[in-house]
Amino acid sequence: MQQTATIVSEDLIKDIVTSNLLLGLDGALERITLQISQLYKPSPDMLTTQECADIVAILDGHSLFSLRDYVATLSKILPVTRPTIYKYMRIKNENSS
Repeated sequence: MQQTATIVSEDLIKDIVTSNLLLGLDGALERITLQISQLYKPSPDMLTTQECADIVAILDGHSLFSLRDYVATLSKILPVTRPTIYKYMRIKNENSS
């Protein structure tokens, strides 16, 4: 995982995910993605390829991709395509095996 997210505690990331899900699913996925991406850069458009891969790994670690249409939602926020998100997920899962 990229240094910025490592410096920011895993507890903070867990709090972002939990607090947004407690507010309800309506808009939660967008809020979670934006708040986690802001740990890296002020705007998702400024993220590097590695930072996007790190964010996908964080989100995948919290099982958010099991929610309906999350890949499509994520591809609208981050500067990556849907196939690229699936590629990052595959790489993460291969590395964790």
